[in-house]
Amino acid sequence: MKRFSILFSIVLSIVFTSCEDVIQVELDKGEDLVVIDAFINGNKTNQKVRLTYTDDYFSSKNPPAIIGATVKLTDLSNGKIYNFTDINNGDYIYTPTASDTIVHWFHNYKLEVTYNGKTYSSVTESNRTAKLDSISAKYEDGSSIFASEPGYYCVLWARDLPGPKSDYYWVKTSKNGIPFNQSNQINIAIDGTNGSVPSADTLFFTPPIITNITPFGEVYEVGDSCSVEIHAITKETYFFLVQVINQTNNSGLFATTPENVRTNIITPDGATKGIGWFSVANTSVGWKKIK
Repeated sequence: MKRFSILFSIVLSIVFTSCEDVIQVELDKGEDLVVIDAFINGNKTNQKVRLTYTDDYFSSKNPPAIIGATVKLTDLSNGKIYNFTDINNGDYIYTPTASDTIVHWFHNYKLEVTYNGKTYSSVTESNRTAKLDSISAKYEDGSSIFASEPGYYCVLWARDLPGPKSDYYWVKTSKNGIPFNQSNQINIAIDGTNGSVPSADTLFFTPPIITNITPFGEVYEVGDSCSVEIHAITKETYFFLVQVINQTNNSGLFATTPENVRTNIITPDGATKGIGWFSVANTSVGWKKIK
């Protein structure tokens, strides 16, 4: 109730203050925490773990990078170790060779980040991914409420795999090699649906998942390319992304109280001193050139 009273007072002060007045909100600076961004996938591309410190809430700068750490990924199912290279900007890179297959179905993985004498770690598993059939493109003249701008709209065709439990997916899309990575463009699915279709196992992916590869306000033109990756994620990663979406799009007069985004990063003593997320995902990849 005390927190609500403070928030309500701030809202009232904004309502009854001239638009020309500037309200300075002072926030106490908290402890600097290590942030670990580690989303590993099975593509034959550079795999990256990014390490930074937390920054002030109202800071407009990029968070401070962590340099000089040791980053190691271990496949607990076959014992293979992957050492990531510090490139001195907060990114730690592993470049797979042509014969490398880092991510296997149903393997367990452990991430270890050692910095300033402390080791941050996390364990997760990899799941199977869906079958990506194709990507279609259709020209719309902009007269539809679902296609308000003239141009080509891409649609994903993929099928969920049969099985005794739900599959969770993160569908990532890029236009001309540039990913759609805004928080309102995160496209996640349960068994190929938005979670509203019970027992959707083995069905083709459904709207809005298949149409969200053309995000709202975006269209494709002749000569553009649309590439899609279906990442098989864990249930925990799915709900982490749900929370990210809710918190980053949480605004307006009736916004809910902000909350700390969950983490699966731990330290040896059991205290959560590091934050961030570790995920390992198998992928299915598709590509479409607009002609």
